[in-house]
Amino acid sequence: MITSIAGLLLIGYLFYHTLSNYLNRQIDNYLVEELLEVKDYTTKKESFPAHTAFEDLVIEYHQVGRLSLKRHFGDTIFYNTKKQVEETGRYLEEDLQMGAQTYRVKIIASKIAHIDQAKSIFLVIILPVLALLLLLLLVSRYMMKKMWLPFKQLLLNLKSFNLNQEQNFAQVSKLP
Repeated sequence: MITSIAGLLLIGYLFYHTLSNYLNRQIDNYLVEELLEVKDYTTKKESFPAHTAFEDLVIEYHQVGRLSLKRHFGDTIFYNTKKQVEETGRYLEEDLQMGAQTYRVKIIASKIAHIDQAKSIFLVIILPVLALLLLLLLVSRYMMKKMWLPFKQLLLNLKSFNLNQEQNFAQVSKLP
């Protein structure tokens, strides 16, 4: 049972992190699509789109000296002005050339929905496995008691037998 529990914990840990990495890749793909939209907008209009054009994203533009930063992903904590709370998020930063100026664009997407999704999937899989493990423990205990009952009865009979007495061997009543 200890091995089963340790294995379950290890598998659960690996599963949760694999699922988190998968969801991070999904967010990264979404951020790349949004960056492509910003690039498309800047080439057509020669300006950046308004921040309100993106519903669930935070987009920041900062002028920098020269084009240096390639595409960079990371995790962050940011203040979501629409929800008025701090949230965990995933960001994408890249430098863009617009006319003669270079700008650093940072796009942040919230991870709250993805974290909730990962927790739900994790619980849907792990809770039934835990219930199965508990059921296995109970059935195993019951079966082990049944299996050892004849041996315990034999030990009780041997304890009650005395060679010094001239009585024949008699079985002691059954165990409770």
